[in-house]
Amino acid sequence: MLLAGMDLDRAEFAGCTGSGAEGINGLPRVFDPVVAIVDGTRLSVPEARNILYIGAGSYHLVRLGPGGEYQRHTSNSACASGTGAFLDQQAYRLNFRPEELSAKAESCQSCPGVATRCSVFAKTDMIHLQQDGFPPEDIAAGLCRGLARSTVDALLKGQRISGQVAAVGGVSRNRAVVRGVEDQLGVPVLVPERPEHVAAAGAAVAARRAGERMSIVPDKITARAERAGVHTLRRPLRLELSDYPEFAPAVSYVDGNDTEVCLLSHHQPGTELRVVLGIDIGSTSTKCTLVDEEKMMVALLYRKTAGDPIGATRHLFTAILELAEKRGIHFEILAAGTTGSGRKLIGRILGAEIERDEITAHAVAATFLDPGVDTILEIGGQDAKFTQLENGVVYNSVMNYVCAAGTGSFIE
Repeated sequence: MLLAGMDLDRAEFAGCTGSGAEGINGLPRVFDPVVAIVDGTRLSVPEARNILYIGAGSYHLVRLGPGGEYQRHTSNSACASGTGAFLDQQAYRLNFRPEELSAKAESCQSCPGVATRCSVFAKTDMIHLQQDGFPPEDIAAGLCRGLARSTVDALLKGQRISGQVAAVGGVSRNRAVVRGVEDQLGVPVLVPERPEHVAAAGAAVAARRAGERMSIVPDKITARAERAGVHTLRRPLRLELSDYPEFAPAVSYVDGNDTEVCLLSHHQPGTELRVVLGIDIGSTSTKCTLVDEEKMMVALLYRKTAGDPIGATRHLFTAILELAEKRGIHFEILAAGTTGSGRKLIGRILGAEIERDEITAHAVAATFLDPGVDTILEIGGQDAKFTQLENGVVYNSVMNYVCAAGTGSFIE
């Protein structure tokens, strides 16, 4: 697609680089990414003696000698924290597009600390800051500055740096990250006009130096799939729900704010329903139930938290009011309880009668459904929990504390 509109007859040399190049047939010679980064940076920032590259899945610090010659480089480990992909994921959690994260961060009023060495630590910090009432812009600033800090720490490991520093790679377009890097290094950092194209330009320079003549035929560029006769391509993933218990709600729809609404039974217009309200404000989604005096669920609501627990709760209440208006019924809220990571913040705002941790809430609900339950396995957006009960009382529970693998956000 990229080459289709280009006049390839004018090109004399061609080279490729990048982690995906080895898996494609029909490409010219593939050059090491560090070689390409060095050659590309020499074109745009010839005075650079230190090159900080931050891409979608990797980052490097390349040291050059007094004459610009390569000396050594360090790279990130297998963990993707500190990379562009990590930053994109956290931006979506704040309900920002990745390309607007920098502007949002620069408009902040304060810069709270966010741990960025691990995605689960970052998410935990972000959730706590949301509970404390920090706006998304301030959390974005803490995220960008935290990424800059952890990246510099991981690459320098306490060593000093001297000479001009150039920042390249797609993340270098994030001005908030670059400012954080400057603060950590204590020196100005130059960013070329198109930092995301530096490695591609370097591959072209390397190809010319090596004498690699042009040999690209766009129609022959295909995925490589001939390893030992096994076709390595896979069918695209599809979302296929497992078998769930079926129920037929009286009303089910998604409103204009992307809140899923279910009214579980029919009621005549003018009916007044006395209910207790429960809200689970999770790291990924926010849920609400209305339960009547016989402990039967009347309505269910679900939506994404989107990094804004207050806004998510506001949308839930808007949906409840719209549901009542549409069906001609009235909900009298007798009491309210909150649970989930945002339970304290929302509980204070609502004046809820109780704020309970998730393990307690799970135990109460499970034993109500089946008094004989002795084990609960819960997989949430950020946490996975294993709880054991005896006679309805929790006596043991464990959860993930470090890694986010095996949680809902990992699958997303």
